[in-house]
Amino acid sequence: MNQVAKTIVNPRRPALVLIAIFLIGVISASAQFNSAVQGSVQDNTGATVSSATVTLTNVDNKVGQTAAVNSAGVYRFSSLSPGNYAIVVSASGFSPTKTAFTLSTAETRDVPIILSVGAVSAQVEVSAQQPLLDTSDSRNQLTLNTSAFEQLPLAARNPLALITLAPGVTGLGSGTATNFNPENSVDASANGRGANSNQYIVDGLDVTSSIRPGVVNLTPNADTVQEAAVQTNTYTVDYGRASSIQTVLTTKSGTDSIHGFASEYYTYQGLAARGEYGPAAGTRVAPYHTNNLSFGVGGPVFPHHQFFFFAGYEPYLSLASNGTSNRTYEDPAFVAFATAVRPNSPEVQLLNKYQPTGLTFTSVQSTAAQAFGAACGTPATDNIPCSTPVIDNGNFNSSSFNNSKQYNVRLDKYFKKDRVYGLFYRDTINSGGPSPRPDFTTTSKYFIFSIQGSETHTFSNSLINEAYMGYNRIEGFSPATGDFTVPVVNVTGIGTNFGAGFALGDFIQHSYHWRDVLTYVHGSHAIKAGYEGFHGDDIALFAAAFAQPTFQFNSLIDLINDQPFTEGGLSYDPLTGKPKANNYGYAQTTGGAFVEDTWKVSKRLTVNYGLRYDNFGNAYPSLAGTGLSNLHLGSGASFAEQVANAVMTPQSHVFPKDLNYVFSPRGGFAFSPADDSKLLIHGGVGLFHDYFTLGNSENGLSGNPPGFARPTFRNDGSTAAPIFGFGTQNTYPFGFPYPAFQGQPLDAKGGIAGAQIGVAGVASDLKSPYTVNFNLAFDRQLTPGFVISLGYAGSHSSNLISAGGNTNNTSYGNDVNIFNGDLIQHINCKITPATDATQASSSCSGVQTRLNSSFGNINYSYNTSVANYSGLIASARGRFTRRGFLTASYTWGHSLDDWQNYPVASPTNQFYANSPYDVRHRLSVGASYELPGGQFGNALGRRALGGWTLAGITVLQTGTPFTVSNGAAFQAQLININLPATADNLRFAPGSGDYNADGDNNDFPSVTSYKQSHNRNAYHTGLGVLGACPGAVLPCGDFVLPAIGTLGNERPNQFRNPGYADYDFTIKKVTSIKERFNLELRLDTFNLFNRVNYQGVDSNVQDGALGQSGSTYPARNMLLGARINF
Repeated sequence: MNQVAKTIVNPRRPALVLIAIFLIGVISASAQFNSAVQGSVQDNTGATVSSATVTLTNVDNKVGQTAAVNSAGVYRFSSLSPGNYAIVVSASGFSPTKTAFTLSTAETRDVPIILSVGAVSAQVEVSAQQPLLDTSDSRNQLTLNTSAFEQLPLAARNPLALITLAPGVTGLGSGTATNFNPENSVDASANGRGANSNQYIVDGLDVTSSIRPGVVNLTPNADTVQEAAVQTNTYTVDYGRASSIQTVLTTKSGTDSIHGFASEYYTYQGLAARGEYGPAAGTRVAPYHTNNLSFGVGGPVFPHHQFFFFAGYEPYLSLASNGTSNRTYEDPAFVAFATAVRPNSPEVQLLNKYQPTGLTFTSVQSTAAQAFGAACGTPATDNIPCSTPVIDNGNFNSSSFNNSKQYNVRLDKYFKKDRVYGLFYRDTINSGGPSPRPDFTTTSKYFIFSIQGSETHTFSNSLINEAYMGYNRIEGFSPATGDFTVPVVNVTGIGTNFGAGFALGDFIQHSYHWRDVLTYVHGSHAIKAGYEGFHGDDIALFAAAFAQPTFQFNSLIDLINDQPFTEGGLSYDPLTGKPKANNYGYAQTTGGAFVEDTWKVSKRLTVNYGLRYDNFGNAYPSLAGTGLSNLHLGSGASFAEQVANAVMTPQSHVFPKDLNYVFSPRGGFAFSPADDSKLLIHGGVGLFHDYFTLGNSENGLSGNPPGFARPTFRNDGSTAAPIFGFGTQNTYPFGFPYPAFQGQPLDAKGGIAGAQIGVAGVASDLKSPYTVNFNLAFDRQLTPGFVISLGYAGSHSSNLISAGGNTNNTSYGNDVNIFNGDLIQHINCKITPATDATQASSSCSGVQTRLNSSFGNINYSYNTSVANYSGLIASARGRFTRRGFLTASYTWGHSLDDWQNYPVASPTNQFYANSPYDVRHRLSVGASYELPGGQFGNALGRRALGGWTLAGITVLQTGTPFTVSNGAAFQAQLININLPATADNLRFAPGSGDYNADGDNNDFPSVTSYKQSHNRNAYHTGLGVLGACPGAVLPCGDFVLPAIGTLGNERPNQFRNPGYADYDFTIKKVTSIKERFNLELRLDTFNLFNRVNYQGVDSNVQDGALGQSGSTYPARNMLLGARINF
């Protein structure tokens, strides 16, 4: 029988357990000790040596353990942390053999041993380092070890920035986001699944948000991370999601000697290029800088007692530039015009009082002729002269602050048969900065508290148990300060809007995890069985946020004429019609169990297979005063009839019963067909189920009546008219005027007819979405330190939730309460009689009545969508003895789905097309090499020329797709003013949107061609890859009007954003000061060649910047670093 790790906490030591729990609290952890070593022991003839004894020692902390080889000649060690290890194998009649190797996170490494006949006193050193190719690993993955984090250029010192180096991964990573953010979103996708299906694990704690799918709630300081495993195809069943990328981070632990570091990374405006849209040459750049300090120390708590600690502290003081993108705003000439023609308009007073004085003019984007088309110079636009500048481009030459801190402590204690582990992280974030309109400057505060621990006990040579518990809390006040007496005002066409939005929003999230895993080794099988649970809540104290109105104006002309298209964002009591504080809280408990077997079938073949069961729970109210109502479709032969008959029902939970009995079988294999173990064939197939998060379950439902009503007020006569006004105080409830909302008992459908109360619904029979991932790869070892790979990866997803592909959303669903031609059926036309100078004309608009008049928009989540992916992945990885490493990969992929937001909700299969993250080509390279200057014969030469390391990252990626749409409202004209306003007597007015006349804007036009310019310079502001459409008047270029009352024929995501190319470079010098002390000096240069990498283009036909990109990814910038190691 194999012996499993003997160093683990003893349940029979209650005092120690209580102390450990006091120190480390409670959170799920298993990835910290989720690696294993296995192998066979044979003699020179290939015969099994079943009498051998195997001793495994962690080189860093000197903790050892022993296993006996079984009758098949196989040994195994489970529940290991990653690190440097040595194996010594001894058997009677053979010389002892010692082998050294490095074990990675979540790896099961195969270390075969061949014994030679000889004396027991003669020890044979087999290898200083095992080959890079692990013939028992079925995964597609990349391990980023300490060397990668220390050597490679690391933007913002965020360890998640390196995720996209993994083969098969596309996206641009974490960008310039720091590791302090409590809700870090990483642009990374694999298997065509997007960021929503990513999972992040820190020492076994699943730190992926239970509110926003694919968002990480805790990101450790890179200097406290030992290594990370980025897995795109893993067929274990330890966790219940991650059909895209599973990133497993392992934190640093103490060793048998004291070691530590102190570092600072610094940059300021003098180390950065101005950028394409930065301040003009000759203009003084607003000062900015970053001081990113980091300190850490680790070692034995008590020497020679196998009790270790590691502690880190990272203060971060930053002023970040805001002047790297183009901003659009109203031209002063337009403000002067507005003041002259509408001096008493409250919105004109808004324009004059809150001017964008923080912006520096760069160019005119649109004149009246370009903004309003043929309507300029007519009464429809207050007779504005067509040559009047209306919208300008400007630069926001300023800086925002971010003062943050992160603390962490880790403890590890080993006993004879027990191991205790604990980890603590604490983040505080204070951020804020100026606004282009200075009165709207805001500040925000965030806090993270995370604590976790585990106790592992060895019962026998073949049985081990690991118990884990943990707790995580995040809270954010965003914004915490600002001027909240001004409503939020959004105007189509300008990007610099008004108001400090979401006033005093306070959110709190608690997460509790527990987990227990039992490992039994029997012969060539390592069998795991485990259970895990989670309980979390979402507390939203949003009373102030929903006491500040939000207005939408469709043009600047509508703004100065006090003609808002909609007003929303206010919370009412639907029964009384009075304002109501919009605070709510919900909770959810989930559970899962799994069993899996890693079977070393033979020396050449390892198979892993398992089955996972999940109960994804059922959200329920947890904060006093919180209600819960869900919308249920009614009877009907069609989906539209079911929506028309839908009913809102108060209930105790979101679903009638838990999302239970979710089973996910998975299996993988690793096969080495030759005795030399230089070729590996590996792959697998697995079923993954998406977690319908707590936020997905309840966030949309939180505003449903009778708990709250958040009506949308329109200017078309269908509701009370919006009322534009200002608040009277800067504390809740602010004192804004509220439009009249007639409170009354809810009707038979649970709504209020004609009140346009926006609601949400989640299908009561919702099923957990699933993905089948499959892959096959061939790895070839060219040298012990260099491996190349070629493989295929594919996936098929079904039962996907409507609009679930929208990255990081808290709620899903499209508006299902609409129908084509609604506004045409309820049209109102105004006829202007002819004069001596003009012909008679007409202007028509409609009233939105909806399918179900008891509600406004209904965002309904249900199973409807599918997705498919195919990818070809080629990669190479290598190490240069002790001098460096290389990882390089090329990915060709094609991702399709009908999983996004669309102009109409059903059926979604009409929109099946490229995914938003459909990246066809991606090349990524990361490399580090220490120059051999340290080999010089004289001391001066070694000191001057030794210790130099060159490192770099290259990323080349084709552009992501986008869809052209029109956000304008429906406008029509009579073809014959003497005939009734019927569908066949109507035509679109110039500049009309909402082509299908359903009352929801943002429709697709028709296209005659998908041709576009791919000249990178054409993406620049003022040019455009599609050409502007003045006044949004079609036909324009390849865009034409569809038939009135119908959606255009454009397919989603057929156009392409600009591609991306980036080269980052690091040069580092390490100088020994004295024994055990050295000094590192480094210079990181990001975007070495200062390439202009444009971000996504403006895709709204209504905007003057259609097809243009007004922002770029960072220009060339440098980071100076100094670090002392001891």
